Amino acid sequence: MQPSSGLASTGLCLAKTGVEYLVYSARGSSFTVNLSASTNVYTVRWYNPRTGQTSTNANVSGGGVDQLFKKPDSNDWVLHLNETPRSAGAPKVPAVIFDTDMGSDCDDAGALAVLHALADAGEVRLLGVIFSSGKNRFGVGTCDAINTYYGRGDLPLGQYQGTNVGDPTDSYTKRIATDTNRFSHDIIDKAPDLVSVYPKILESQPDHSVTILTVGHPHGLVHLMRDARGMELVRARVDRWVAMGMGGWNFEQCGMSAYCEELLNKWPMPFYISPAGAEVITGNR
Repeated sequence: MQPSSGLASTGLCLAKTGVEYLVYSARGSSFTVNLSASTNVYTVRWYNPRTGQTSTNANVSGGGVDQLFKKPDSNDWVLHLNETPRSAGAPKVPAVIFDTDMGSDCDDAGALAVLHALADAGEVRLLGVIFSSGKNRFGVGTCDAINTYYGRGDLPLGQYQGTNVGDPTDSYTKRIATDTNRFSHDIIDKAPDLVSVYPKILESQPDHSVTILTVGHPHGLVHLMRDARGMELVRARVDRWVAMGMGGWNFEQCGMSAYCEELLNKWPMPFYISPAGAEVITGNR
C-alpha cells in the first residue's frame, strides 16, 4: 500500500487503490473514503488502537466517490477495507437511484430502509435519492433522516420543485424531518432540483449500469427526459427502470395523469413493473 491522503477525508490513508485501504481517524464520528476505483464488495474491519481489538462489520460496495463510514464511537479508530473479488460469473451489484413520493404511507420509508440494508450487505450500491412529491415538502427531510440514520447522510438528494403532483397527506414526515436533534440530519424541507441532481449522479456511472427504482408518482422521469442532457444520460447510463405497481394511484392520481402518456411513450430504456406485495398489509392497526 502507498500513502494516499487524498482518498480519505481524514487525510491519513494507505491504499492499494481499488483493492485495500487503511484509514486512521483521530476524532469525530464519521469520515468518507473514495472507493470509486472498484465496484466490488469490501470487507469492513475496525481496529481499536486503545485495546488492540478488531471487529468486522457489514460489507460495503465500492464505486462511491465519498463513501461514508460511521465510527464505533468518537475516539480514534483505524478502518481496514479489503476487497472481496467477485467470483467468475457472479452477477454485478446493482447501482440504484431511489425515486420516492414519501409521505402519506410507510411503504416508501420501508423500501428505503431495505435498500440501505442491502447496501450494507454489499448487494446494491445506493447512488442517491430523489423526492418527487410537490405537495408534501417534508418528505425530502425524512429521506435525509433515513439516509443519515444508516450512515449515508451525504448521499445525493434531489427534490421536485413544483406543487402540481403528489399526495398532500402527511402521515409522519413532518415529525421526522423537523426533528434534526434526534436524527442528526440537516435537510428539512428543501433540496436541489431533481433535474440537476439526476444528471450529476448519472454522469459518474458507467454506461448502462444504473437502475432507477420508483415508488410513487414517477413524473420526475418526465422532467429528466425534457432536459436534453438528462435524456442523453438516460440513454447512456441507465440500464432499466423498475416501478412499483402500475395501478391508478401511481400513474394516474394526484396530478400524475398529466405526465403518464408522455412518460410511457418517450421512456427509451427497458421498463419493468413490480406488482408484488399488493396483498401484503404492513402497519395495519
